[in-house]
Parts: sequence; structure tokens; C-alpha cells
Amino acid sequence: MRLLDRYVIRNFLQVYIYCIAGFLSVWLIFDVSDNISTFIDEHFGFMLTVRYYATQVPEVFVILLPVSLLLRLGLSAKRQLSDAFSGCGENGVGECGCSWRDTRFAEPAH
Repeated sequence: MRLLDRYVIRNFLQVYIYCIAGFLSVWLIFDVSDNISTFIDEHFGFMLTVRYYATQVPEVFVILLPVSLLLRLGLSAKRQLSDAFSGCGENGVGECGCSWRDTRFAEPAH
């Protein structure tokens, strides 16, 4: 695996994992605040509450994966990738002749 491949994968996964962790944290905060009265009224112990959320997290995780992926793809930094390609000597033209520097897909100047 080339250095550029490792760089792109590492940067992609780092932000992707942050997105997943953020969404899980928000879900957990809202769910705990919604269910805390039930846990207290029914005298749930701490371990039973932990087991409850341990069974709920995988279901929520499956729901949040595509949402996190879409957010990550939306946050992709074109400038960082173009700097990486330029730094590694890539010319920006793939095997099909498509250019990632194509101006039709350029972001508007701010």
C-alpha cells in the first residue's frame, strides 16, 4: 500500500469515527434523558441499565453508519486531498482520463 493510500484512508477513517462517536453520544444523551424517570421508577440497577444500552447500541450503530458516512463525505476537504496528491507527485488524471482537478466540480470561491 502506497503512502498516499495510507494517508487518505487514515484521514477518512479518523473523521468517520468522530462522526459515529458524535452521533452515538447525542443519541445516548437524549435517550438517557428520556428514560431516566423510567429507570428510577422501576428501580433499575446500574448494571441493568448498562446491559440495556449494550443491547441498544448495535441497533442504533447500524442506523447511524450510513448517516455518518454521508456526513463524512460531505466534510471531505478537497484542498487537503489535492495537496496530498500534489505532494506525492500525482498529476490528478486517472487511468480513465478523468481529472480530479476538473473545474466543473470546483467549489465556488468565498
